[in-house]
Amino acid sequence: MKTESGTPRNDLERALIAGATDEAARPRFYETLLRSQVLVAPIGEMPPTVDGVVQAETKLALSTIEIDGKPHVPFFSSEARLSVGTDYIGLSAVDFLRITKGSYLVLNPDSDYGKAFSPSEVDSLLDGSLFRPAETLTAKGGEQQFIGQPKDFPHKFAEAVSRFLSSEPTVEKAFLAQHFIADLHTAPAILVAVIAPEVGFERIAGAIGIIASETRKAEAAVDITRLERSHLGYFADQAPIYDRKIKKRSLFAKLFG
Repeated sequence: MKTESGTPRNDLERALIAGATDEAARPRFYETLLRSQVLVAPIGEMPPTVDGVVQAETKLALSTIEIDGKPHVPFFSSEARLSVGTDYIGLSAVDFLRITKGSYLVLNPDSDYGKAFSPSEVDSLLDGSLFRPAETLTAKGGEQQFIGQPKDFPHKFAEAVSRFLSSEPTVEKAFLAQHFIADLHTAPAILVAVIAPEVGFERIAGAIGIIASETRKAEAAVDITRLERSHLGYFADQAPIYDRKIKKRSLFAKLFG
């Protein structure tokens, strides 16, 4: 993520700035984007609008700018991010993503904070897969599992997960480990185990997946599982990375005191 310095003009700009500086805020940036109206600057004749908003199924001619050798369609979070005097129209972000499907996009180019989107990222926003775990694995039972603490603890990822969970009132605790399950894994994976209700857990797991992709890049895969308070297993003797009751990351307090 790259709105100009100054006061953000709307919820989308506040979410964009938060996401630019904190990976934990990026799931909510994507959620806010899909609820927002955005602005575009068409080329040629301006299309008809109702109360300044272009209607669904309207054909638009849009310019592109080159970023890293690829043409990107620019769009904007508010009039303040456009050049003075630019003619523009408003439309819902979802309609804009659908109209430009298959293109590279960039939000607020030439501003202090912006965000580029690849076609695959746009697809995952539109179909909702960005907010769901990439894959669901089910252990059949009887598999041999190896579990312990990672030698190189992923502090940045764990801290971002903890910050995200602090705004999730249904989450009680979260733990982090490294595990390997025969027949499921080809290499050890980071495991985030969360004590939370089953209802709404897929959204939380999807958000943790977004944070993982933003902080870990090509490092070890991340699995997310839901724990029952009465069946902690290995985690019964482990310090959580997040604990709602004490409102702090007890593991980090232990490590860095």
